[in-house]
Amino acid sequence: MSMISSVAFIFVTACPPPPAPTPPTPDAADSGGPSATCEAWCSHAADLKCEAAKPTAKGATCTVVCLNVQNSGVVVWNLRCRVAATSCALADECEKGK
Repeated sequence: MSMISSVAFIFVTACPPPPAPTPPTPDAADSGGPSATCEAWCSHAADLKCEAAKPTAKGATCTVVCLNVQNSGVVVWNLRCRVAATSCALADECEKGK
């Protein structure tokens, strides 16, 4: 009986429980604020005439650059802050202090 108990114990403990689901983050649009997407940031940057809205020297659009940054895992832009910024300089300040 102890052999069966040992095998059962191994099977039960070998499988970790599934991870808890991540709670959804409400989109800014849901809360009445501006949408916090790369497309929204780039459109806003263009309205503000920010350098970030212009294509790179190799032709990558603002949206492509933004998505690359967001998906890099190294740096993440605070898009909510950037979309709400009233100037390019303020948008550039969004990640400071994080």
